[in-house]
Amino acid sequence: MRILANYFCEIKISLILLISLQLFVSQTEAIGQTPLADTSSKNTDTVSIKKDAPWQNHLMMSVGLGGLAVFNWSNGSTPNHNFNTNIRLNSTYNNKKRIQITSQTMFALGYNSGADKVWKKNTDLFYSDNIFLYSLNKKTKYWYLAGIADLSTQIFDGYMYDDKTAGVKHKVSSFLSPGFLTEGVGMLYMNKIFYFGVAPTALNHMFVIDKDVKASLHSIEVDRFTSDFGFLLKTGYYHYLLNKKVYVKVLSTYFKDYHSDGILWTSNGLLRVNFTKWLSFNSDYSLLYNNKQNSLDLVSANTSGIPTGITKGSSKVQTFITYGLGVNLKF
Repeated sequence: MRILANYFCEIKISLILLISLQLFVSQTEAIGQTPLADTSSKNTDTVSIKKDAPWQNHLMMSVGLGGLAVFNWSNGSTPNHNFNTNIRLNSTYNNKKRIQITSQTMFALGYNSGADKVWKKNTDLFYSDNIFLYSLNKKTKYWYLAGIADLSTQIFDGYMYDDKTAGVKHKVSSFLSPGFLTEGVGMLYMNKIFYFGVAPTALNHMFVIDKDVKASLHSIEVDRFTSDFGFLLKTGYYHYLLNKKVYVKVLSTYFKDYHSDGILWTSNGLLRVNFTKWLSFNSDYSLLYNNKQNSLDLVSANTSGIPTGITKGSSKVQTFITYGLGVNLKF
């Protein structure tokens, strides 16, 4: 029960962080023309109660609870329990002039327990996708000057567990450890269902601020921080299908370092099937490709089997998918 209490306390803290982020973005002073997903169109993910309101928000939440209880089952099985939650907040700003803002934030968190009856984190992602647009002139419908800023990290501590030695774990991640911040300035083409942007001047920052996490595990050898200069590609697709019963959204960011072979590619997507105005089936995916990223494996340096450290491998692609029934709130 103490573990569950701590877990729900963490959920409460996460919600406060998300709400605080939204309030901060909402206080940005700006004047706008057409939102990134045109809110005057039927093909928009955000429908405001007030038709002319400058800020429009769409909050989606899904929670999953499952498990398996076994009592004298002769075929053999292992009891397990799992809990997952997913929160997605989409916001746009537009007051029908030249400046527009779109902010899309996703937070996913999950825990499970197996035969050892220890709750372990299996999902933890915080991702924020932000675009600031300035129309070249009032008659321009498709071309914009664009500022892009993406942040990807996790919220809570993550560990690697040794299956052979109970109670042995190594801390490999925490908030902003590692963290990825990509920002750039360039041009963006946008219509009602698609956008494509190019930023020839962009920066990608990788950092590990937690001193208990070995920075070298995440390809950061010096000062726990690295910054690269390169170019950025930004794409997005969002569209309703089957008479607005199905909604699809895919966002991607590609960064190429100018002075080395460093590549960072992030992609996030949403599939939503609407059953009613408030209830839907939601499935999210997140993909991270970093050709400098190392895989993490426990290693032992003695015959006792007790791990003494973590070695680096060659894994470069990280992917996870969440799904479940969710509640939609529009305001």
